[in-house]
Amino acid sequence: MPKRSRSPLLGSIISVKYAHTSSAKCPKQLPVPNFDTISSDETVLAIFTFLDPYDLCSAQLVNKHWSRLATDNHLWRIMFLREFSQSRLRGSRGFTATNREIKPLPSRAHSRTEKWRLDHDLPENYTNWRWMFRISSNWSRGRCTATVQRASAHPGDLHSYLPSSYTPLDGTMDSDRCLDSSRAAHILLVGDMAIYASGQTSPAPTVYIFRDCINSGLQIRHDPSPGSLVSVTTVCLDHSSGGTRLAIFYSDHSWTICTVDYERRHVAIDYSSTSRSGAAIINAAFHHPILVTLSSSFRMCIYYLQTPLAAPILKHTLSSYSGFTPLTMTLARYRTPDQYRILLAHASPIYPAHWSPSVTDITISTQPSSDSSPSDTLSPLLHGSPHVRILSSSSTTNQLPTGWIPDGTPDGIPEELRLRWLRKVSHVSGIQTDGKFVVFASEDGGIQACLLRFQSEYGWYSDSPDLGLQTSTQCALNL
Repeated sequence: MPKRSRSPLLGSIISVKYAHTSSAKCPKQLPVPNFDTISSDETVLAIFTFLDPYDLCSAQLVNKHWSRLATDNHLWRIMFLREFSQSRLRGSRGFTATNREIKPLPSRAHSRTEKWRLDHDLPENYTNWRWMFRISSNWSRGRCTATVQRASAHPGDLHSYLPSSYTPLDGTMDSDRCLDSSRAAHILLVGDMAIYASGQTSPAPTVYIFRDCINSGLQIRHDPSPGSLVSVTTVCLDHSSGGTRLAIFYSDHSWTICTVDYERRHVAIDYSSTSRSGAAIINAAFHHPILVTLSSSFRMCIYYLQTPLAAPILKHTLSSYSGFTPLTMTLARYRTPDQYRILLAHASPIYPAHWSPSVTDITISTQPSSDSSPSDTLSPLLHGSPHVRILSSSSTTNQLPTGWIPDGTPDGIPEELRLRWLRKVSHVSGIQTDGKFVVFASEDGGIQACLLRFQSEYGWYSDSPDLGLQTSTQCALNL
């Protein structure tokens, strides 16, 4: 028998359940118009230009259409020029013209931009203005976030971390007392490691180096003379290499330079000084081969360290009578490999009972001067003591002029003078600097972030006969 023929496809069979009505009674459904369909891309982009960058980023989460328009490169170019005024990134020293070619993006932004450029078939000189805005915005905000930590529920726990000179009086600080910075705890962060030393006196002061737990790390113990109580006054890190080298200073005027190998759990003492004279060191900066110390009497000593490490050679001593604690100090290379820059931020008095941030900038060099005689140039090298010259020394001046300034003067009241008066505080709790910004904190909770500029006069007195200080530029502070 012949095979049965195949059944027809279901799609070709007309269903018997069809509507026996006229098409006029069932109009065709039209799409409902909305903002995305009735507005052109140019109209939406024109509206987006009125948003701030944060709202523009939030608009990307609405739908795919808004996400495409909110990431428009020309739109972010308008945002960038409106916010930062110039079509270039920060950090291009000496070029202030707006027609200068834009500085290349960092590698972290270049890799993503290059992949996105190849996917969208864009030219090689394409500039991702969204990344430009992000980098410049992070730089202007200091690239930091602030978090508020809750205080301990037990007042006794908080009191154990305060210096012994802290004496509350009716909930306020006595005006005749101030925090002793040398007794505060010392904390350094080195990669994923933490370095901690208590500022309280003890028979055997110890520096702890750890990662997860303070009890699981290394310990650098100091053994003073029997029966004496000694504390760690300051700890500084050598910033010249990737290794961990520390300079530790104690209240008995002794100090130690040691090299730490955390992976091998080994600490090598490179140099140890047992001097018992002079004032205690309250701050120090280390960038091999230069070591700078600052005592409680505001006497700065500049040492040269030989390679391999031997006894440091004292090259210069500077004194100041216009600076007071709290203070912070940085030391880094400057311009050429043989030049170093010492930046000291401290508190200066403003009559009659206020304080203001001040900065002292000292530039030194390890190369002999060009006008030195051949015998003077060779003799220090033969004895293993190269030249260390002070090229310039400059400082801010926070003293306000006396008298009255009439409003009708041609130049008016100087802006720097007005800002200097506004920066004054009655009590200082701390000051820090990274070489570009100075953060000045007062006891009432206010924090001032000052940007360093250069112009003005010297401020350190030298008691070394062969310094030859020159009047250079001054670091002025702007809010």
